[in-house]
Amino acid sequence: MKTMKKVLALALAAIMVMALAGTAMAQTKASGQGGTATLTINNAAKGETYKIAKLFDATISTTGSIAYTGEIPAALASYFTKDVAGNISAAEGLDLRAAQPALKTWAEANVTAQEVSDGSALTFTGLKYGYYIITTTQGEALLTIDSTNPNASVNDKNSTPPVSELGKEVAETDEVVSIGDEITYTITFKTANYDGTDQITKYVIEDTLPDFLTLSANAVQSIIIDDDADATTTDDQHNVTAQFTDKKIELTWTNGTTSRYKNGALVTIVYKATVNDKIAAGNVTTNKNEVTITPYAGDKTIETENNKTDETIQTYAAAIKKVDESGNPLAGATFQVPGLTVTGSNGNYTVVSYDPASTTTGTTMECDPDGVLVIRGISNEAAITVYEVEAPNGYNKLTEGKPLSVVKTSEATTTTTKEETKTTYYDADGNIVGSEVAGGTSTNKTVNVLVTNADLIAGALTVENKKGTELPSTGGIGTTIFYIVGAILVLGAGAVLVARRKASAK
Repeated sequence: MKTMKKVLALALAAIMVMALAGTAMAQTKASGQGGTATLTINNAAKGETYKIAKLFDATISTTGSIAYTGEIPAALASYFTKDVAGNISAAEGLDLRAAQPALKTWAEANVTAQEVSDGSALTFTGLKYGYYIITTTQGEALLTIDSTNPNASVNDKNSTPPVSELGKEVAETDEVVSIGDEITYTITFKTANYDGTDQITKYVIEDTLPDFLTLSANAVQSIIIDDDADATTTDDQHNVTAQFTDKKIELTWTNGTTSRYKNGALVTIVYKATVNDKIAAGNVTTNKNEVTITPYAGDKTIETENNKTDETIQTYAAAIKKVDESGNPLAGATFQVPGLTVTGSNGNYTVVSYDPASTTTGTTMECDPDGVLVIRGISNEAAITVYEVEAPNGYNKLTEGKPLSVVKTSEATTTTTKEETKTTYYDADGNIVGSEVAGGTSTNKTVNVLVTNADLIAGALTVENKKGTELPSTGGIGTTIFYIVGAILVLGAGAVLVARRKASAK
């Protein structure tokens, strides 16, 4: 008997946590055995099926001593023994953890009672005293318990992590964006109703939503909680209404002590945010927003691993370099891109919005004194065509649009040398922070550079303007005739004068 008690103690410690305190019973299932004992699963997970199977009969004394009798199934003969008096005990050196597969197989074929959990504590009633095996559809491990209290309780240790398979993504076409673009984010994660013995009462989803993202009043497009975690079917889906408050979305997970959703339900949240001019331009990693999923048991925060995910978006720049036929910079030219609204001046512009499909006249942009025009905060997803609105004085305006390439730029430290003719520096916000002219000793200029002539401008669209052709004067022929006639008269008068002098001399 003492050996059996030791084995049972080991089994209970290794396979389950025995809860001796009473539990509020919210769901009951009559076993039909006609007994007086009960068996309660405190943290039964909603949607999971729990089965009990009585392996041996038991008798209990008033002092708590217990004796087991009955037949040992052939499949379990190596784990238990019976003496000549019919008393059952554990085999010498039995490790019930190793015996779990065989015990579970036997229990599944000899079910005494079973029930699908509604998310509250599940109690099987009317049991006869005995040694019971409990199985669950949640996980592989079984629960083993004996009804000796006579009211026993157990906790399911098969519960999955409260946050798993967490993912966050932005639509593929939105990974490189223009300022003013509306970005769609999708968060998905699988849930659990318990963390060990702690029932989860809510999930809090928090997005850092940095300054470069602006949420609308109704940013959240949909929240779907799918009980069977199968997004292709809608029969087990729940649509929940919630919006961000202080960058957080809160999902209530219980009704009192009962879980609202099945264990392992899949949460999918879709929301939108607009990119504003605080985004850093270039091939950088700073344009990142991070999402954290935090489960709670009442006011208690449940610590979990892998509950954070993030996503980075990019925005780039484009440049125009205005030159004459000899490649010399030209100031004074202005340009437009259909559908492009910008802010700025003097060759330095930041996108407000860009609609590639629009034919609406865009904002007029002027080159700086060096003939350079930079557009910051634009996507490379669509073909961009730039049109010259006004050419520099004395030069012919372009008659057709030119394709404008968007360049992946990056912040860097730039060094200038005396061989360079001129370099213009832009900071991470696209503002001109200075320029240097060649001459003198080499100079190291350390700035947080967005672009320089050495990178962005090297790949800029070079727009050449030709000098206007001087047309012939159409009203000067009469004057020319007068000049010719006058010259003839002067020559004729001179000849007459010379002839008269010769005649007088004779």
